[in-house]
Amino acid sequence: MQQVTNYTNEMVALQAITDEHFFNNFKRDRRFIEILEHVSYQQGIQYINYIQVLTSERLLWSKFMENDNYGNPNKSDFYDHLKYIADLSSYNFSPTTLRYVCFGLQIFNYIESMNIKELSIIEVGCGYGGQCKILFDICSQFGIKINKYTLIDLENVSKLQRKYLDKFNLQNIVTLPYNDCLDKLDGKYDLFISNYALGEFTTDVQTFYIDNVLNRCDKYFITWNTFPINSKLSNYKSVEEFPQTGHKEFPNVILTN
Repeated sequence: MQQVTNYTNEMVALQAITDEHFFNNFKRDRRFIEILEHVSYQQGIQYINYIQVLTSERLLWSKFMENDNYGNPNKSDFYDHLKYIADLSSYNFSPTTLRYVCFGLQIFNYIESMNIKELSIIEVGCGYGGQCKILFDICSQFGIKINKYTLIDLENVSKLQRKYLDKFNLQNIVTLPYNDCLDKLDGKYDLFISNYALGEFTTDVQTFYIDNVLNRCDKYFITWNTFPINSKLSNYKSVEEFPQTGHKEFPNVILTN
């Protein structure tokens, strides 16, 4: 299986893992902004509003803020929108972190519906590891134990995820390059995650992941952002992403089984 390589992402990741000054600022690199750190201020407000729909619990926002401690992302002041639900010394967040919180809560709510208190997770196409960090924060707050969280990505991106997530001293994390992942996977997992990734691969690569990785998992949560949806996926529930960040004609959808 040969995954189509995002050379821009690989180049940024290589610089970040070999150059400490660059790592300290990689979220400001315009190439990386185009890939991940492009969430707007207005979208950030929408994510905050939707977070309040997803949970009435008071969240540990200071833990989420840690995601902005590395890489020097562009941040905005969300005081007017967070002051009623969070008591913080600063309300400056990267809008991308707010997206991770929003998705983290949606994934957590899905985990709760599985009626389990501990689980193993595989994520494919994982950025720098931000969703993993935030999901750990949320699950920890609400008493869900992640026994193993496996991230699969391009080789240098996988190394960046390892370097980034090590900053938070998280346990039970495995980072695997896509070309060497199958031999190192366990037999079964509880949940497969892929947000804005699986749908962007070529059809043959999608099929590889569905047959060899997703099919090891009891459940999946996928944000699919291309058209059409791979025919190997069937009997899924589909809801439109909210806030919607896709094309009006072919909106992004969240697929679960």
